[in-house]
Amino acid sequence: MRFLVLFVLLILGAANRPQPQPAPLSDAISALLRSVTPFNG
Repeated sequence: MRFLVLFVLLILGAANRPQPQPAPLSDAISALLRSVTPFNG
C-alpha cells in the first residue's frame, strides 16, 4: 500500500516537471491512470 502511494507521488512529480516533449512511457502511464480513475477526467 505504501509503495502504491509513493508510486503515485512519483508519477505526479514527473507530470508536474516541465518537459520539452512527453515521453511515450508517461503517456502510457497517464492513459492507465485515466482508465483506472474515471472520476479524474
